[in-house]
Amino acid sequence: MLDRFVEDLVPVPLQPMRVPGDPTRHWVAPGVVAMAADYGESGIWLSVGSRQR
Repeated sequence: MLDRFVEDLVPVPLQPMRVPGDPTRHWVAPGVVAMAADYGESGIWLSVGSRQR
């Protein structure tokens, strides 16, 4: 399901963070930033932010 959510977003080419989970990956699109951590069988943590004028 995460792959479907981020399919139109651009991955940020940074080394994955380890917080809140390992790995935490980032994507961007105009006005949107998304960050996700995969917890395996426990699920996925997803945070999305937006700032518009």
